[in-house]
Amino acid sequence: MIRSPEDVGWINELLIGPMMRRDPAVISAALSLDELHRRYPAGSTKQVFVVDGDGQLSAIVDPAETHGVGGKDDPKTVGELLAAPPVYLLPGDDLRTALNRFSEARQETLPVIDNLDGRRVIGYLSEAYALRRYAHELERHRGSRSDDAGIFSPAAGDVSVETREPQPEN
Repeated sequence: MIRSPEDVGWINELLIGPMMRRDPAVISAALSLDELHRRYPAGSTKQVFVVDGDGQLSAIVDPAETHGVGGKDDPKTVGELLAAPPVYLLPGDDLRTALNRFSEARQETLPVIDNLDGRRVIGYLSEAYALRRYAHELERHRGSRSDDAGIFSPAAGDVSVETREPQPEN
């Protein structure tokens, strides 16, 4: 969540294009599950972006979740596993948009596509990196603000001493 109104301005300036990784794991929907497992053995990557015959993004698949599906008697293609269309990002999207999409998609990593027409995968962004970047920028912006109290603000460890005026004796 965005923490304060001060975050609104600079968070919109952080674009996905410069933050994304440019080495996405991509596989064709027409290839077999055996080929998926050969290219991306269990544990090598968490998510592979699936593209159709035109090279357009069509799904995201976790290779570890596909083990045991299909077999020699029942060969399946990667495309046969596809369900709902994936959530994606564009290079011009801002960090706020990315954080919202991670929340709605419940994915650790989202693909970045070139544009809405071509839908070619050009990179990806992890939620962990987006949150680290947000925290870093938040710290940087909050650290740049000056203390309004200046020299009159209490220093750490200062102890105030309460004094009382003498009371008249009766």
